[in-house]
Amino acid sequence: MQISGESGSVFSAIQQRQTLPMSVDELADKLIALGAGFTKKTLVAHIEEGNLFLPDFLKCLIILRSHSLDSFLDYKDIVAAAEAEVASQA
Repeated sequence: MQISGESGSVFSAIQQRQTLPMSVDELADKLIALGAGFTKKTLVAHIEEGNLFLPDFLKCLIILRSHSLDSFLDYKDIVAAAEAEVASQA
């Protein structure tokens, strides 16, 4: 995964810890499945440029199964926020 910017450093560190590496295209597909409001082409560009909005960045951390936020957020709170967002879109 070639990503620039500050978020690129975070993604690179997460990628190194993953047992099943994920391509940027796969990550974009999963973001779309979670309701990201961009096209796949735009999401891929945002990921590669390290130019993500905070909600999408947090979704990426969850998709990549990062534990980097464990000290700051309870996983159940992240799930509750995601469920609330999905419910509001229905």
